[in-house]
Amino acid sequence: MKKIRKSLISLLMLLLCGCANTNPSPAYNLELNKVKEFVKVGDDIYSAKEKLKKIGKDCSEVYDPTGLGDNLMMIVNHENLTPTGGFLYAAGINVNNSLISTVIEANMNGVITSIE
Repeated sequence: MKKIRKSLISLLMLLLCGCANTNPSPAYNLELNKVKEFVKVGDDIYSAKEKLKKIGKDCSEVYDPTGLGDNLMMIVNHENLTPTGGFLYAAGINVNNSLISTVIEANMNGVITSIE
């Protein structure tokens, strides 16, 4: 019983450490700068999505993340994840120590307020 508890605690700590690492890698900064070349704060989020798709970026749909009508969001993915990589990313385990997406937020009028 103690071994199982130790194993579970170790696994939990590993997951928490994976979630806590938010230092962007140089590769991520390069991708973020590419996005910022084409999209600026103050632009329309729907036009931004079209611009990014034209340069080959994988963008999510524009959506209201809370469903409360507070803001809009779009995710720009920088890596094509394998199923295993997607599982690890969702679990907060980042194997190559880099962020893999940029979040673009806008107000409900579609005006971009942040690019991170």
